[in-house]
Amino acid sequence: GTIYSNASTCIINKAVISATCLTPKIIAVNGMPGVYAIVFTGPSAFGYVRTISISGTGIIGAWMTNFGFTNPRLCYHPDIAFVSGSTYAIVYSTSTTATSSYGYVQCISITAGGATVALKGAVFSMTHDAIPAYLTGQQVLVQEPEILELQQGSAFHYFAIAYKCRDDDGGLYTVQISPATGT
Repeated sequence: GTIYSNASTCIINKAVISATCLTPKIIAVNGMPGVYAIVFTGPSAFGYVRTISISGTGIIGAWMTNFGFTNPRLCYHPDIAFVSGSTYAIVYSTSTTATSSYGYVQCISITAGGATVALKGAVFSMTHDAIPAYLTGQQVLVQEPEILELQQGSAFHYFAIAYKCRDDDGGLYTVQISPATGT
């Protein structure tokens, strides 16, 4: 459609995610029409998930939850993908510097119409748990990761994670996640 320069014609509703909100990403919550989850770097550089209702016509409802998922680990450039059922995978890095940024995958569960968010499974370190054989003994750095589902299997779902490495190189991991356990 046409986007008009008159802001009153274009903007329907607005809401503040957080007073501190860096690199937010939004995703529709599976099986819950009109419910969305937003991941972002929030206060003290920790990772947060907020859920909210938004009607099909753009009317923003009340915030349903505000859940910190990385304390005490720092979180930069989070991204989120649907796994299955109520399970979602979040990828993030721990720094914005090329010399000390580690990558992690954390699964969460979103239930009760979006009102409940909880950790699901253990945190997986892309830096320490999955160093490819050809990089043994080297430090793998992960910045600005993005996650994409490749395929759903019966026991596992498969994802690709692209990220920026040291010296502006790019990296790619593929991972499997169990919807049942979040690992």
